[in-house]
Amino acid sequence: MKFLLLLLFCLPLSILATDYYVAVDGDDAASGVAISSPWRTISFATSQVIAGDTVFIKAGDYGGENIVLTVNGSAGNPITFEGYQTIPGDNPQNNYVVGTLLDPSIMPTLNGGDRTTGIAIELTDRSYIVFKNFQIHDYSAGIYAHAATHSVVDNITAITLGDVNNNYSGVGIVFSSSTDSNTIKNCLVYNAAAEGISVAGNNNLIDNCKVYCDDNQTVHSSTDYYIVLAGNNNHVKNSYAQRIGNLEHGGHGIGFKDFAQDSLIEDSTSVNMAGSFYFRYSPVFNNTIRNCHAKDSDESLLMRDGAHHNTFENCTVDNAYYAIVFYDSMGEDDGAPNTAEANVIKNSLITNTRQAVIAFHQYNRPSDVVNNRIENITIDNALYLFHSGRVNINNSMTNSIVTNVANYSIGSVALDFSFDYSNFWTNGFTIPVGSGNLAVDPLFTQAGSHYISVNSPMKNAGNPSYIADADDVDINGDKRIINSIIDMGVDEYNEFIMSDSFE
Repeated sequence: MKFLLLLLFCLPLSILATDYYVAVDGDDAASGVAISSPWRTISFATSQVIAGDTVFIKAGDYGGENIVLTVNGSAGNPITFEGYQTIPGDNPQNNYVVGTLLDPSIMPTLNGGDRTTGIAIELTDRSYIVFKNFQIHDYSAGIYAHAATHSVVDNITAITLGDVNNNYSGVGIVFSSSTDSNTIKNCLVYNAAAEGISVAGNNNLIDNCKVYCDDNQTVHSSTDYYIVLAGNNNHVKNSYAQRIGNLEHGGHGIGFKDFAQDSLIEDSTSVNMAGSFYFRYSPVFNNTIRNCHAKDSDESLLMRDGAHHNTFENCTVDNAYYAIVFYDSMGEDDGAPNTAEANVIKNSLITNTRQAVIAFHQYNRPSDVVNNRIENITIDNALYLFHSGRVNINNSMTNSIVTNVANYSIGSVALDFSFDYSNFWTNGFTIPVGSGNLAVDPLFTQAGSHYISVNSPMKNAGNPSYIADADDVDINGDKRIINSIIDMGVDEYNEFIMSDSFE
């Protein structure tokens, strides 16, 4: 007997975990421990679980439940709430089509019934909690967490959130201040009338998430922030933000605000925004936005309100009104010493700019744009190279290609901008003064391509003193500086890569 008691005491806690079941035809007076005797409400299940337990919730409409967790999981023994369609563990995929209604037969659905109030799932002060495979609609907030840690929300679709008569109300998935080491993945938010997905904490991951807003609600309540980060060592990847139609708010796509250091956004897309990707506020520094794509936006790569020492790299911008933008706004970070300082934009491709490629925009707090650098970009087809509406000091471009730009500058403020080792071809202005600048046909592999051909004068034409970072790659992922001197533009010629040689 003593041996058996000792054995039980030594067993890992996960072996003692229990599986429970919830279904819309269940009963909270049932045992809940068998699929044939499920509980009725998810809220009741939250009061019964301990670390290591899993609650399987069958598809159906669970009405306006407000789910509040009161206990924590533990490392290796999270508390899991997992939706299923017909068989526990079947991991239903929603494939939600923007603008349609949710189908409760696919996965468990929380229907708040009133988008002006209520939180569907609250994880405040909770740790090691997993919510997976749920649909949420018509609450003020889909998922809200403050001071949550080591928790996961996975495959959550949250739509129509917030008061449509209020200009800033309604959030999709929010992990507010002091939230650390959480994961938000495979989630979709549609028509949250303030914020889609936001995180303010450290070491959090947003992976494969999408946020949309369209005019299928009052235009006054359109989404402001689609995906926004604050905090340190956070990571967004494989994500997507799209503003659909001519909404009242221009929309902030994917970026950093308030405070953020040593964080990364990569492999993501932002469409039709006032600011597709952004660094914002003076405590935002040492962050990177990489391999991202901005389309059809008013402002694509945005630095503002004091952001400094950040990097855009290996990004593409197409059909922007302004492609690279600097401005400072009243009532934001009014203590910031300047608009933006010592940021870098490199290895990026900018095409079909409707107005100006580089905008020192006058909006709306006077301050200076200082010491920002543009390296190895290719610009093709724009109305203006510059919009000069605010004081700019010692900003520069190197190792770049500028083609088919109709005019040099618009605006009344003097430009303090230098060029070196850059090529200017078929533009509506003369080649700027600067060391190593050229005016020759770059000999791209074909019309519309930005790969340089075997005979291109862009090969080894960059600054011979330029030292690339060890992890620098061109727009195709080829290592920078293959033949001792960097090439001009986004493409480092590599004779062993077919796309460079034969496109």
